[in-house]
Amino acid sequence: MRIYDNTFQQAISCPLKMYHVASKSGGSNSKVAFRHRNKLLLRDVISLQFNNRRFTSDSLSEAEKETSEWLQEDSVTICGAVLRKGIFVTRIPILVKEKDNYTIIQVHGKLRKRSEHDEVQFPVRSRSMANYLLKAAYRSFVLNECMHASSLHTTLCFPNKAYRSTDANLFQSLSRIRENSDTSDLAEQTEELFVTVDATKAVNNVGNAIPELVSHRTFTGMSVKESCKFIEDTPLEDGNILDIGIHRECKYCDFRRMPAGKGDGDGCWRLFFPNHSVVFPDLHVYELIGHGNDTETANGFYYQEQVPASEPFSSFGNIEKLSGEKFTIHKRRMLQLLKSKEVRLPSLWARAGIRELNRLNYPLHFLDFEAATFALPLERGEHPYQPVYFQFSCHTLHKNGTIHHHDWLDLDPERTDVHVSLIEKLSSVPGIEEGTVIQYSQFEYRAMKNILKRFKKNAMRYEAGIDALEQLMRGAGSGNPSRFLDLSRVIEEYYYNCYMNEGIGLKHVLKSILNWQKHEGSDTEKNVKIHDVNIDLFEAHSPDGQPDPYLSLSENDERIGDGSEAMNAWLSLKSGLLGSEEMNVIPALLRRYCALDSYALVILFRHLRSCSVQVKGDKDLIIFK
Repeated sequence: MRIYDNTFQQAISCPLKMYHVASKSGGSNSKVAFRHRNKLLLRDVISLQFNNRRFTSDSLSEAEKETSEWLQEDSVTICGAVLRKGIFVTRIPILVKEKDNYTIIQVHGKLRKRSEHDEVQFPVRSRSMANYLLKAAYRSFVLNECMHASSLHTTLCFPNKAYRSTDANLFQSLSRIRENSDTSDLAEQTEELFVTVDATKAVNNVGNAIPELVSHRTFTGMSVKESCKFIEDTPLEDGNILDIGIHRECKYCDFRRMPAGKGDGDGCWRLFFPNHSVVFPDLHVYELIGHGNDTETANGFYYQEQVPASEPFSSFGNIEKLSGEKFTIHKRRMLQLLKSKEVRLPSLWARAGIRELNRLNYPLHFLDFEAATFALPLERGEHPYQPVYFQFSCHTLHKNGTIHHHDWLDLDPERTDVHVSLIEKLSSVPGIEEGTVIQYSQFEYRAMKNILKRFKKNAMRYEAGIDALEQLMRGAGSGNPSRFLDLSRVIEEYYYNCYMNEGIGLKHVLKSILNWQKHEGSDTEKNVKIHDVNIDLFEAHSPDGQPDPYLSLSENDERIGDGSEAMNAWLSLKSGLLGSEEMNVIPALLRRYCALDSYALVILFRHLRSCSVQVKGDKDLIIFK
């Protein structure tokens, strides 16, 4: 077994996590995740400020050999240095050696102002900063055990909040960093991109006494060296040998409900602190929608069915009487609680206000954008993390029921004016200026406003784009107030089904509606074409047992299942970090993912529309099983 940087942090936050990660700690996957590749790009940019730069291999074993060899030199900068002492392994983003003096340089994504302290103040109140320091303290421990440094310093690097790119091709030029070519121009451009902060004293403090902010009580106050000794001597992977109970870290833990991969396959709570008096052990308070969860856990209620239901909300009849014309987050919370107590609830409840869907102007354009934010600006004059909208998918539903699909994806590594191409392609969608644009959470409308604002900063250059975009937003009419419809608002205010748990995000609602259709026998399509693949909407299921068509978009290990994965895959494509095989696969996966996002809106709309036509007068539609 090997303890890596992240493994150590997980163990410190909760020793039980060692049980879950033990089967995964045999080594690093040879395939580097897109998110990690993009983070490595930031590391490489920072390394431009140092001389004699070396880049280790992706393989940990190869990187360890390379690190050992290069550390024989008096002066060297190693990107991705790997050091190991017994079972403890660390991979340091940048390790700078000057004779017997070492500096660990960590790269973090949080924006920081230059006017802030140039040294980390201790003690820290921020959980994220405390975690940065803990990781650095572990790396310092392993490094010192291996090299016995005369002096050891730690520097944290953050993107500069005030940075504005002066080069339209900066992002595309970064592929030269690892090549044996002159990068002096890049070093000059990127010197202002990051803020550096001395964390040496703070790291030493954390290394001497791990703070409660990021540790389980087992490790609070221990030094990193003592903690490593404890982990090495205690068989934490054998189970709950420390008799650990539910604690605050459970709120954030992925293992709480997920299959553990051992024993009977149950999640952590079922395995290590089962409550046999609880009927629904997987319905935790942490998943209750709305406010008040911390109060409930402070009172010792960890399962939804344990939470007392106040008298006005002790039955569905009472909720119905008090509910007003729209759902509120609090009412949804009460419905969740009643469901966990096996109170009889409707399988579907549509408020009378859902009839607004009957008044929409056709054609209906179900539109989805994908956006990328990155610490390195992709366009001239932009700040770090300004969004770039690199893809869209639009399913157009006509009055006669026919659907046409159009999409666009930026695949040109040299293109800098991504938004110009986006607006050109979107404007060319047949009939896009007519009817209603349907979106989720107003993201697309706000994106257009954002692009328009950026275009107007250089109005002469983007005159055509401004005209096209204003026409898109206005539509063929003059100021049509219903041009854009936010479907998430309709769901939030007027719709509920018994399979809705946790939030009302697009994917949550899609799964709940598919699950309702599956169990209620509602007429719905089963097989659909998403970009270039035919999928069964009901075939694949997520860990919670609900249909999840996103799992059917790929038959191999390459998968894009959420917006973050799509963003990082495109950023890797844009910066030339994809291999030839990936370039043959990733564009199709991106198109499928975005197409399913926009088609999901079609599924939601058709279901909600079928509910709206069943509403009689001002009476809600309420269906019991």
